[in-house]
Amino acid sequence: MASTQRLDDGDLVRQACRGDVGAYATLVERHQQQLLCRAVALVSNAEAAEDLVQQTFVLAHVRLSEVPGDGEFQTWLTQLMSTYRGGVKRGKQ
Repeated sequence: MASTQRLDDGDLVRQACRGDVGAYATLVERHQQQLLCRAVALVSNAEAAEDLVQQTFVLAHVRLSEVPGDGEFQTWLTQLMSTYRGGVKRGKQ
């Protein structure tokens, strides 16, 4: 089997959906920093941004089978984070 580092996101998503923990870990490593940068723009501080990213990756793992077939994991992940953040904000009001 090829190293997960060499696979594209679509292949990693398919492997992770079949239970490959290493494939999901590679997705997290690959996208965590960019997602954190976006999270900082959405929330008030770095700690809140880190929490948002962590919760987004937990939710993403549960909903991984919903990633569109075109393999646009980063786009889907960013939308998931924005949707999750919006729901949290509405819930606090």
